[in-house]
Amino acid sequence: MKKVIAFLSLISIVFSLVSCNFYDLFFGSTDEFDIIATREIVLGKEVDSVVLKSRGGEKITVGYGSDFYDIYGKVGFWFESGKKYSFGAETNLESRGKAYVNINNYRLDYTEFYEAKAKKDGDDAVGSIEEYMYWKQSEDSRESKNYSRFIYKDQKAFVGTEFNKGGSIVYSSEEYPLMPEVGSELNEIYAHTGLIRALANLTSFFKNYESNDTEYDYEQFVTREYKLYENYIVFKQTAPFLNIFTSIEQDPALIYAQISNSNYYITQEAYCNVKTGEIELIKVYGKTLWHMPEYWGQMLEIDMKIYVHDLNQVEYQKKLDNLINYVKTNSDSLEKE
Repeated sequence: MKKVIAFLSLISIVFSLVSCNFYDLFFGSTDEFDIIATREIVLGKEVDSVVLKSRGGEKITVGYGSDFYDIYGKVGFWFESGKKYSFGAETNLESRGKAYVNINNYRLDYTEFYEAKAKKDGDDAVGSIEEYMYWKQSEDSRESKNYSRFIYKDQKAFVGTEFNKGGSIVYSSEEYPLMPEVGSELNEIYAHTGLIRALANLTSFFKNYESNDTEYDYEQFVTREYKLYENYIVFKQTAPFLNIFTSIEQDPALIYAQISNSNYYITQEAYCNVKTGEIELIKVYGKTLWHMPEYWGQMLEIDMKIYVHDLNQVEYQKKLDNLINYVKTNSDSLEKE
């Protein structure tokens, strides 16, 4: 009887493994979504003053009553080489709907590497995007490398290109497109990740909108503050807009009218470690009108965190090698010029 029970238990375990997907259980799911690397922010007690180490290495005593930009200017935030930026975002864009996006962005000299996961609201299917870009130019030479892979459900696209003074090489397949095809679900997923990338690359975080143009004074709609804690300074800015991108074709009066009559507000927060002078976390949340190229004037709801880490060379190289090997292995065409 004991043998029968043991056998039935074994069968039960096997069926359980099958139903949970045996491969995913032991080797990791190919549909993994949560790829971002978070970090713990321990503020400590709120205090009246802190000693802040600036970007330049000087130590500055900061208290309340100082100008926001006098302090923020000592540290600042921008995307720089030698860092890994982990984005976790929930977005709702008027023409695209609600989506969830996780991105790891690795930055090194002349190089950017994006590892992105995205899924639409109400659908558990996860899209996977990887893009590597390298570009370097000197007086007598130019070199570039680009590798990318796009996967969503049963749709796939990939391509690799290398160029130097000796010529160019293209890695591709006749079976799959080089890029997500317009109108496809894969392209829709790619667009959701592209929205976060555009937001990051086109946003001047904590921008000062002061100008000599008294007719269109955007600064009057902005509020800023900072709080001091034992371990961090927390900068906070709230405005009806995330950023304003204007061109010859866009009427400043129209943008101003939209802002002045809007109940939309979006907040940015930056958590700066006082001991290192580095901003370790950025938060962006709220509802605003998109005043940047593509989707201009559309309503955008966003809740995003950006965690900042030093780039791990081993991790970065492993992911890059995996992408390049995938593209080359699956390529069935090799064109030379």
